[in-house]
Parts: sequence; C-alpha cells; structure tokens
Amino acid sequence: MDPDLVRYFYFARFIVPPVVSLFLLVQLWLEDELYGLRGTMFCVWFLAAGALQAFAASPGWSATGLVAQALLAIVLTLKRRIDRIY
Repeated sequence: MDPDLVRYFYFARFIVPPVVSLFLLVQLWLEDELYGLRGTMFCVWFLAAGALQAFAASPGWSATGLVAQALLAIVLTLKRRIDRIY
C-alpha cells in the first residue's frame, strides 16, 4: 500500500474527529450556547473520549474513544443547527 495513502487514512481517522469536536466545542462556548452543567458535560465527554482514544490499552477501547469523538462532533453539530432554528 502507498505510504501517502496510509498517512491520509491515519489523519482522516484519528486526527479529524477530535479537531472537529474541539472546534465545535470552542465555537459553541464562545457563542454562550454551552453553560452550566451542559457545558461541563460536553467538556468531560471530549476529555474522556480523547483520553480513551489516546491512552487505551487495546485497539477496541481506542476505537470506542474514536466513536465517542465522532458522536460528540455529530451531537454538537446538531445542537448548533437546532439552536439556530429556535
């Protein structure tokens, strides 16, 4: 397999979800959409998923952290879209 292709898949799988989640988290925080318990919950979700993804002892737990990061990005995107409607 081409080494450049492997680097691309690594970037797309393991770097993009945490970066997107962090970007959305900061953006919502600056717009004052995350406050109180809700903001704390999303920050803890981000940190727990990142720690699980980075420091997992097995590939299964690392994949669970990756899925948690992707789900967080989806939830934050939906929250942002729904808040703009209402």
